[in-house]
Amino acid sequence: MITLNLQQLKAIKLDWGRNAGDRFTLQYMFSQRLENVGITHFAEEYIGTHGSGIYTNEGLIPQQVLPFFVFYLDFN
Repeated sequence: MITLNLQQLKAIKLDWGRNAGDRFTLQYMFSQRLENVGITHFAEEYIGTHGSGIYTNEGLIPQQVLPFFVFYLDFN
């Protein structure tokens, strides 16, 4: 059931900081599980912690997260 619900999503994007402790391991394992059951997703590891520079002009929020939402969200 969970797999069917995830497969209905248009897109899934994950990222994690290599130095984020246990979160790194869990995110990586979740990405592997999605791949193993054939769910298309985007996953990326970056050097740093959970919040390293994500809110700067060159950070993940303006450069990747917001454009990802603009591309995949559909309110119609």
